[in-house]
Amino acid sequence: MGQLEKPAPQFDRTHGPLVFAPNLTPLYMGDMYLGATAFLICSGPSLDQHDLTKLSQRGILSCSVNNAGTVCKTNLWVCFDDPGNFSDVIWRDPSIMKFVVYGRLDKTIRIRNKLGELVETDEPASEMPNTFGYRSNSEFEPARWLTEDTANCGQHGKDQDELGIMGSRSVMLVATKILYYLGIRRIFLLGCDFNMKYGQRSYAFEQHRTRASVRGNNRTYRALNARFEALQPHFDQAGFKIFNCTPNSGLTVFPFVEYETAIEQALEQMPKKIQTDGMYDMGWRERSSSSTDGGE
Repeated sequence: MGQLEKPAPQFDRTHGPLVFAPNLTPLYMGDMYLGATAFLICSGPSLDQHDLTKLSQRGILSCSVNNAGTVCKTNLWVCFDDPGNFSDVIWRDPSIMKFVVYGRLDKTIRIRNKLGELVETDEPASEMPNTFGYRSNSEFEPARWLTEDTANCGQHGKDQDELGIMGSRSVMLVATKILYYLGIRRIFLLGCDFNMKYGQRSYAFEQHRTRASVRGNNRTYRALNARFEALQPHFDQAGFKIFNCTPNSGLTVFPFVEYETAIEQALEQMPKKIQTDGMYDMGWRERSSSSTDGGE
């Protein structure tokens, strides 16, 4: 399970483990993408500045959070809030692996009726295809953040963390930890504007925000900057690299990399051309062995 000190978070449904080995041993997901690169898609309006179709190329692994998953279809998706807050176009897509905080798996999704109104269904998140639960905690401690067996979301309520920051929970922290748990060791960030202004577009998708909501989001952005700065030495020690591809981002902790450069780096080990001729030929292992030992 990589560098985790304790048993890894168990991604399962409310009725027990979903995936089993042939001997009925539960399968866990730790390091399933060991050493891979991923694009983490957040919700900022700057997503419009990028050609997001590039993320659908072979060799690109992507993860979105919240309703950013409506702007860009990704391989993985993470939420923290009530499942009813997020579009059923994400929930119903079996090709997206979805992660929901364990205590909300029984919460139901919402859909639009014929009048375009949001209505609650009797369908819980746990019954959506390719959906798994994760265990979370609300006590931010940088030294144990990467190795604890839960996904930290920030700090609970009015409690202060060791940085003196009160509250400010975020799905971005959860998604970052889950990607690390899955074995990702390089992340490129998109949509991390981290600068919300009342009266201006707040997200890459349609969503009104009140003045109070804007203040709350900006407070969370400041907290995330400080928390990621405290985590950075631990990331460096673990070989966990994060780069920000968001132009003019308010998230200043991570170095900036152009989106096109990030795509090139993520694809650097992928073949430029697919050539299959000869791959079914018999005896190639023997011939390869003979050529390397001088034919003796």
